[in-house]
Amino acid sequence: MCFYALLLTLYTCVAHGVLTQLVNGTDVDVNFVDATNGRPALMVCGLDPQSYETLDADCAAIATMLLKRGARRGAPDYRGWTPLQFGASRGLTKYCEVLLQWDSQGLLDGVEAPEGDSIDNLIDAVDPTGRTAAMLAAVNGHFGTVSMLISNGANLTIQNSDGQTALHLATSRAISNSTTKLLGQYEAFVDVVSQTKGLIDARDKDNRTALMYAAMALNHRVVDILLIHRADPTLVDRFKTSVMAMCSKDGTLQERVITAQMDVIERQHDGWLDDTEHIIKEYERQVALAHEMDLEQARLEKMGFQPVGRQQRQDVEL
Repeated sequence: MCFYALLLTLYTCVAHGVLTQLVNGTDVDVNFVDATNGRPALMVCGLDPQSYETLDADCAAIATMLLKRGARRGAPDYRGWTPLQFGASRGLTKYCEVLLQWDSQGLLDGVEAPEGDSIDNLIDAVDPTGRTAAMLAAVNGHFGTVSMLISNGANLTIQNSDGQTALHLATSRAISNSTTKLLGQYEAFVDVVSQTKGLIDARDKDNRTALMYAAMALNHRVVDILLIHRADPTLVDRFKTSVMAMCSKDGTLQERVITAQMDVIERQHDGWLDDTEHIIKEYERQVALAHEMDLEQARLEKMGFQPVGRQQRQDVEL
């Protein structure tokens, strides 16, 4: 456990004390919370300033030991974050995966999770500002962690206290750090988001979409990613400001938005044509049906059956 020497003194004592006793098999309070920052033992490992890859593997192993001895996954720290939210904010994917899969793994190991400490209560838990683990991972650019959370059922439609979804927060991150690697991960995330109807155009408290965030920042690459996934460029925010107006200082970007707006209008037009064609076909079907009914009525009259008036026929049909 030598890497714990890099932690602040308090956390070193807490972490080393807990882990040493766990390794030695002695009794220990695995739900210990430090008095200064209210962090439960499950979170202490994530404070070590080593590489994320090494830290993630170490934290996953430590979390497994703590969970086997009854550590609570839902215990919040001073910010109201659960260990899952804390791990997601730091991109500790393996660690978060251990926390989420403990329901099934714990049963295999013969260890039941404490009451109320299930994945259903953890995956979409929100902090005091309404942020979920997926949001915290997204705003920090940890898209690998976001992907893992989604595969475990994270709900991307949840909005924080500012009305922002994980997409809004991910877009803010992509705008501020537009590296090729991060944008590739962001695009994969947007692709997942676009599969839920309407989510690509989710609005925050100012009725702004992720596309509007990118347009205001004049970020061409992020705008392109969102438009490729059919974000709507014709929307306006709470102040009646359009996407076009938001990027008015960039003529090239405005041209891109205009092209996208024309694509939207064309799709709407095609939709109207399809609707019109459907209405015409339905009308023709009804006319043909009425004609068949008239022929049948005439045949029955020739056979001596009492004629049924059109209104009477409708009543019978009803």
